[in-house]
Amino acid sequence: MCDEQWPVCTPCMKSGRDCPGPPDRYKFMKSRRKFQKEKSVSGSPNDDQGNSITSPNEPIDETSASSNGIIVKVSSGHLSWNYTDVQIKKPKSVSLARGSPQVVTSSMPMLMSMTRSEMLACDLIGALSMDAIDISSKTFCFSHLFNELPRYLGVSPALDAATECISASVKGCLSGDDAYYGNFISRKYGKALQLLREAIKDPDQRYSDYTLAAIMIIWRNEGFFMDNPYWLWTSGHMQAIYDLIKIRGCGNLDNTFSFLLLLDCQTGIIGHSIYTGQPCFMDSPDWQVALSPRNGRSDISMLYYSVHRETTRWGSLLKSIATIRDTPDPGACPDLPSALNRAIQISQTLRFIDSRIEDLIKETTTIQPSETGDELVPLVYHFKDPALVGLIAWHTTYAISINRAVQYLFSLSAQSSGNLFEAVSEDKMIFDLYQKRNLALCRRCWMCFEQVRHWKPLGCHFLLSPLRASARYADTPEMKAWIDTASRDVADYLPWRSPFSQEAIQEWCRKVCGEDVF
Repeated sequence: MCDEQWPVCTPCMKSGRDCPGPPDRYKFMKSRRKFQKEKSVSGSPNDDQGNSITSPNEPIDETSASSNGIIVKVSSGHLSWNYTDVQIKKPKSVSLARGSPQVVTSSMPMLMSMTRSEMLACDLIGALSMDAIDISSKTFCFSHLFNELPRYLGVSPALDAATECISASVKGCLSGDDAYYGNFISRKYGKALQLLREAIKDPDQRYSDYTLAAIMIIWRNEGFFMDNPYWLWTSGHMQAIYDLIKIRGCGNLDNTFSFLLLLDCQTGIIGHSIYTGQPCFMDSPDWQVALSPRNGRSDISMLYYSVHRETTRWGSLLKSIATIRDTPDPGACPDLPSALNRAIQISQTLRFIDSRIEDLIKETTTIQPSETGDELVPLVYHFKDPALVGLIAWHTTYAISINRAVQYLFSLSAQSSGNLFEAVSEDKMIFDLYQKRNLALCRRCWMCFEQVRHWKPLGCHFLLSPLRASARYADTPEMKAWIDTASRDVADYLPWRSPFSQEAIQEWCRKVCGEDVF
C-alpha cells in the first residue's frame, strides 16, 4: 500500500518500480487569487503581481487556474515546470567590472507544508531557471538528467547533498560573489563529499543509481564552478565512475533516469579511457546493445545517443595508434590495417550522422547575417531547438578527432607502399578529403557561436570543446584570434577562474584529439 511518501513511496522504492506518487497536488497560483499568501525565497512579501502557493481544500477549476498562471504543479510524483506560464523576475545586476558582485533575486515562492525534498526540488529548478533566456539550453548544459532528478530527491542523503551543492553553486556563480562561493558553497561541497564517502562505504548503496548520480553531480560541480580548467581529465571522480559501472553493469535501462544517468557516466568513462590511454570496456557487443538509441524521444536524441555509442571506440583506437607508433617501423606494423579499417568505419558512421544533422539544420534552423557584423563569420545559425546545438558540439569534437586519425594512419600505410609516387599522390588526395570535412565541421561550429553566447553564463559551456578542436584549422591569424576570443568568451563565466590561454587550448587538443599519440 502506498504510504504517500514523495517523490518515491516506500513500497516502490523497495521493489524498484517507477512510483506514480501520492494523489495530492500542490499548485502555485497568482497571489491575486483569494488564497493564503506566502513569502518568496528572497524573503520579500509577494505583491499583487507576484506569485503565491496554495493547497486549497476545495477543488479548483483547472481552466481558470491555468488562465491565471499556474507556476509549478506537483502531480503524480512529477515536478513539472510550466515555463510558458511563469513570470520570473529578471535578476537585478550591476556589473562595474569583471568579477564585481551582482545582486540576484529569485521569485520562486515557498510552501510551508512542503517536505525538505520538495523544497530542494523547487530550489534546483529555480536555480537552473535564473536569468535563463531559454530554460532548455540551461538544463542541456547540465545534461537532461536534471529534468528527471527532482522526483528522485529525498531517497539518498548523498544525492540530496550533491543537488543542494550544485544549486548553491549556480546561484553563487550568477551572483558573482567570491566570498559567497568560498564561505558558503565550500561547506556544502564538503558535506556532499562526506555523505558520498559514506554511501560508497555502504555495500547496499555503493552501486545504486542514487550514489552514481551523486558522483556525477559533484563531478559536474567541480568542472563548472571550481578553479580547475582541466577537470575533465584530472578528476578522481572519473576513476570512481569507471570502476563502479564496470563492476555493476548498465542497470535498469527501461527507467528513464537510469538511462540518462548511464549516458552521463559514459562521458566520464570515455574521458578516463582517453586520459589513461586504455581501451574503454564499453567498446563491446553487449554494451553496444545496451547503449542503442532505442530510448530516443526525438530525432535529435536518437542521433545524440548514436554519437555517444560511437565515442566508446575512441579509447581502443588511441591505444592501437600508440602501439603502432612505438614500433620500429610503424608502416610495417601488422596492426596498422585493422586500426585503419576501424578508424574509417567510425568516420563513415559519423559521416552518416553528419548528413542527418544537416537535414535537421535545414528543417529547423535559419541562416541569417551576423548581428555584430562579423566579417570572419558573416552568416550564423539561429536554432529553434537548443538540443540540436549540443548534438553538433559533441559530434564535431569527436568527428574531427577521428578524421585526423584516418589521415595519420593512411599516411603510414602509404609510406609502406611499393610505388612511392602513387602512394604520395593517393595520400594527398585522402588527406585533402578529410581536411575539407574537418573544415566544414569547424565552420558549422563557428556559425553556432553567436546564438550560443547569448545563453551565458551557464548555457554555453558545451561549445568550448569544439571551439578548441577547431583551433588548428584556422587558416589566418585573424581566425586564430577569433577562436581564442570565442573560447575565452565561453569560459569566462567564473570571475575567480583564470582565463584560457592558447597554451591551455593546445594542451587540451593534444589530449582529446590524440596529438600526443600521432
